[in-house]
Amino acid sequence: MPIYDFSTFNHELDLLEIRLYELYDYITLFLNVESNMTFSGKAKPLHLKENWSRFARYHKKMRRIEVNLEPVNKPMDVWNNEERMRDEGIRLGLLNSA
Repeated sequence: MPIYDFSTFNHELDLLEIRLYELYDYITLFLNVESNMTFSGKAKPLHLKENWSRFARYHKKMRRIEVNLEPVNKPMDVWNNEERMRDEGIRLGLLNSA
Protein backbone atom coordinates (compact mmCIF):
# COMPACT_ATOMS: atom_id res chain seq x y z
CA MET A 1 0.00 0.00 0.00
CA PRO A 2 1.44 3.41 -0.94
CA ILE A 3 2.18 5.88 1.85
CA TYR A 4 2.13 9.58 0.96
CA ASP A 5 3.68 12.40 2.96
CA PHE A 6 1.97 15.73 2.24
CA SER A 7 3.20 19.10 3.45
CA THR A 8 2.59 22.73 2.66
CA PHE A 9 5.84 24.58 2.12
CA ASN A 10 6.76 28.19 2.83
CA HIS A 11 10.51 28.49 3.38
CA GLU A 12 11.49 25.62 5.72
CA LEU A 13 14.35 24.16 3.66
CA ASP A 14 16.25 22.63 6.58
CA LEU A 15 13.12 21.10 8.07
CA LEU A 16 12.23 19.55 4.71
CA GLU A 17 15.71 18.09 4.38
CA ILE A 18 15.44 16.47 7.82
CA ARG A 19 11.97 15.14 7.00
CA LEU A 20 13.17 13.60 3.72
CA TYR A 21 16.25 12.06 5.32
CA GLU A 22 14.36 10.52 8.23
CA LEU A 23 11.30 9.25 6.33
CA TYR A 24 12.64 8.43 2.86
CA ASP A 25 12.72 4.65 3.35
CA TYR A 26 9.12 4.56 4.64
CA ILE A 27 7.31 6.91 2.25
CA THR A 28 6.18 6.10 -1.28
CA LEU A 29 5.88 9.73 -2.39
CA PHE A 30 6.51 13.12 -0.78
CA LEU A 31 4.05 15.77 -1.98
CA ASN A 32 5.27 19.30 -1.26
CA VAL A 33 2.88 22.08 -2.16
CA GLU A 34 4.17 25.63 -2.53
CA SER A 35 2.53 28.92 -3.47
CA ASN A 36 3.46 32.32 -4.79
CA MET A 37 1.82 33.87 -1.71
CA THR A 38 1.66 33.26 2.01
CA PHE A 39 -1.70 32.28 3.49
CA SER A 40 -2.09 35.92 4.53
CA GLY A 41 -1.75 37.01 0.89
CA LYS A 42 1.78 38.41 0.87
CA ALA A 43 3.83 37.72 -2.26
CA LYS A 44 6.74 35.34 -1.70
CA PRO A 45 9.38 33.62 -3.80
CA LEU A 46 9.01 29.94 -4.63
CA HIS A 47 11.77 28.84 -2.26
CA LEU A 48 11.49 25.12 -2.96
CA LYS A 49 11.54 25.69 -6.71
CA GLU A 50 14.60 27.93 -6.37
CA ASN A 51 16.39 25.32 -4.21
CA TRP A 52 15.15 22.18 -5.98
CA SER A 53 18.66 20.97 -6.79
CA ARG A 54 19.47 20.86 -3.07
CA PHE A 55 17.13 17.86 -2.80
CA ALA A 56 18.34 15.99 -5.90
CA ARG A 57 19.07 12.80 -3.97
CA TYR A 58 15.37 12.61 -3.00
CA HIS A 59 13.81 13.55 -6.36
CA LYS A 60 12.83 9.96 -7.15
CA LYS A 61 10.18 10.15 -4.42
CA MET A 62 9.45 13.88 -4.42
CA ARG A 63 6.86 15.96 -6.18
CA ARG A 64 6.67 19.76 -5.98
CA ILE A 65 3.19 21.14 -6.56
CA GLU A 66 2.60 24.81 -7.26
CA VAL A 67 -0.70 26.47 -6.31
CA ASN A 68 -1.43 30.15 -7.00
CA LEU A 69 -3.28 31.76 -4.10
CA GLU A 70 -5.42 34.88 -4.13
CA PRO A 71 -4.67 38.19 -2.38
CA VAL A 72 -6.40 38.53 1.00
CA ASN A 73 -9.20 41.10 1.18
CA LYS A 74 -10.73 40.12 4.52
CA PRO A 75 -9.58 38.08 7.52
CA MET A 76 -11.45 34.89 6.53
CA ASP A 77 -9.51 34.77 3.24
CA VAL A 78 -6.47 33.58 5.20
CA TRP A 79 -8.29 30.34 6.07
CA ASN A 80 -9.64 30.06 2.53
CA ASN A 81 -6.10 30.29 1.17
CA GLU A 82 -4.86 27.61 3.56
CA GLU A 83 -7.74 25.29 2.62
CA ARG A 84 -7.28 25.95 -1.10
CA MET A 85 -3.56 25.28 -0.95
CA ARG A 86 -4.07 22.03 0.93
CA ASP A 87 -7.01 20.83 -1.19
CA GLU A 88 -5.45 21.73 -4.55
CA GLY A 89 -2.12 20.30 -3.48
CA ILE A 90 -3.67 16.96 -2.58
CA ARG A 91 -5.83 16.91 -5.72
CA LEU A 92 -2.96 17.74 -8.07
CA GLY A 93 -0.44 15.59 -6.24
CA LEU A 94 -2.55 12.46 -6.13
CA LEU A 95 -3.86 12.97 -9.66
CA ASN A 96 -0.38 12.41 -11.04
CA SER A 97 0.96 9.93 -8.50
CA ALA A 98 -0.04 6.64 -10.12
